[in-house]
Amino acid sequence: MNKNGSGQISPLLEIESQFVTIVVQMARIGDPLTPTVALELINDMIAGTKYQDLLKKWKQVHTIERDDYELGRVGYKYWLNFKKRNADKIVTRKGEKFELDRSNWTTYHNFHQMYERFGDEMIYAKVAQLLPEPVWMNKEGDAVTEDDAFGCKVSHKISHPDMILCMDEVGSDTSQKGDGAVGGEKFVCAVGTTPKEKCSTKSKHWTLLGLTAFDGQPVMCIVIFAGNKRQPLYETGMDQFVEIDGLASEDDFFDKNSGPGKLYPGGPMCTFKGVDVPCMCRWTPKSSIDGSILLDIVKTLDILQVFRAERANSLVPMLLVDAHGSRFDLNFLEYINNPETEWCVCIGVPYGTSLWQVGDSSQQNGSYKMASAKFKRTNKYTAKIDDDGRR
Repeated sequence: MNKNGSGQISPLLEIESQFVTIVVQMARIGDPLTPTVALELINDMIAGTKYQDLLKKWKQVHTIERDDYELGRVGYKYWLNFKKRNADKIVTRKGEKFELDRSNWTTYHNFHQMYERFGDEMIYAKVAQLLPEPVWMNKEGDAVTEDDAFGCKVSHKISHPDMILCMDEVGSDTSQKGDGAVGGEKFVCAVGTTPKEKCSTKSKHWTLLGLTAFDGQPVMCIVIFAGNKRQPLYETGMDQFVEIDGLASEDDFFDKNSGPGKLYPGGPMCTFKGVDVPCMCRWTPKSSIDGSILLDIVKTLDILQVFRAERANSLVPMLLVDAHGSRFDLNFLEYINNPETEWCVCIGVPYGTSLWQVGDSSQQNGSYKMASAKFKRTNKYTAKIDDDGRR
């Protein structure tokens, strides 16, 4: 067991591996921390935990510090000893500057490095194997000749595609003004005129995320509504074409009419690995994803024990995402790097979504946009239920 320079065992030694992992990961994704910021990170991670209590007790015995706030924080001396204890893993040195300009990020070298890193992480997570040499494959994953191949040569064989998840955000709005043509459809009108279709302009924005496994299975539906205050009726939805059970004035009206096939059906539920995964609804001011939502997604899957059997065999679930700022949330990084709740999260090249996306497919986002436009066209006029349960 490593000790600090004074010969005393650090009260934070048990979780220092988590500090190291996050510091190293931040450097690997091009957002390295200074020692000052790294110390703030460590102090934030221990705040309100049992480790902060252990630190306070240790300082009361071994230092003259008596201010309660400072007792619960580590400082520069801790950082020096922390570096010594982990000298085989971290080092401080001058950095190099990388421009944020899109053209300087979207290079062959960066994308090649991204795919190599993805392959390394898949091997680490035990969801893929490195082939003796790259081979040509078709869409079904069978080894074929170059003439029958799809794409480039394949260097890794994915053995557990249901352990690798991906997602992409797609925005939508109740207003029909921004809806394009559905599948290139046309309308009949008089020669020399342009068909004008009535549309609803009442706006309410939301973002939809379809969490999908590499084998194509839907894992979870996430809906993020725009707003500062949660409104449950938005989350339950309303199916105007089903029979109503009872009167709206009855105390159990909502319960009797909630669930699939009823008036208030709720969001779509996915069944993945034999587990029912409910639709997740969240609210943010601009319906954009943030770190807390990303954390809720992986936490929910862990609480439901979706990957219990695989984790028991030392496999680690993976998540592939683009380089949105929410991926670097401190609480999210802390959770996925905790050995008890480890996730292998791979982040794509920054500013590279025009060339590389995960989950943004015609079968998923494209089909959803067309289906959404069709539904809004059919349901321009909202239904209202009176006290007798009539529309």
